[in-house]
Amino acid sequence: MKSKYKIKTRIIQADLSDLNAVEILINETQGLEIGLLIPNAGVESHGNFTHNKIEDESRLLQINIISPMQLAHHFGGKMANLGKGGILFIASVGAYGIGPYMANYSASKAYILSLGESLHYEMKDKGVDITVLAPGPTDTAMLAETEFDIDQVGMKPMPPEKVARIGLNALGKKSSIISGTTNNIMTFVMRRLIPSKFSKSMTQMMMQKAFNIH
Repeated sequence: MKSKYKIKTRIIQADLSDLNAVEILINETQGLEIGLLIPNAGVESHGNFTHNKIEDESRLLQINIISPMQLAHHFGGKMANLGKGGILFIASVGAYGIGPYMANYSASKAYILSLGESLHYEMKDKGVDITVLAPGPTDTAMLAETEFDIDQVGMKPMPPEKVARIGLNALGKKSSIISGTTNNIMTFVMRRLIPSKFSKSMTQMMMQKAFNIH
């Protein structure tokens, strides 16, 4: 499938945990027409929330919530003025439910899911395609660097190229999309087929096993 977005590469380095990072990106892209925005930077935190450093949890919010919101606000506005463009937000299957022992991470992705789905409808009449991609475990460096034992949850990481293609193919067509059949089935079962209290207890036990928390 041929994309309607023409891609030109220019590398601009900015640390999105820095409060001034978005301003740097905006200044460096003055005069450029940004047709597609994918705020893909993200970090995770896990373990007992109150045992984690507040500096790390605050940094997570800056990278996972504040920076994507600011980027979408600026570039989304420019796209709307031009009457064209696209934004692909990256959430997580964890955005659809609770996330014990990944509480702040899951909450940050729930924000992105809500923001992106809302903007999908708000911006479509302005010619801007917006979709939220919600991956499950993906074979990336972030997954490799965590202490998450994926065998405990019975899931196999998806190749990042396949996940990206799913998101790009859905851009503008759906407000959100979950990558992969297994992720879709598990999310549906946990949200729709199992009573909420039991589903949440199952999630807690699964996360305890995956992170070896006793």
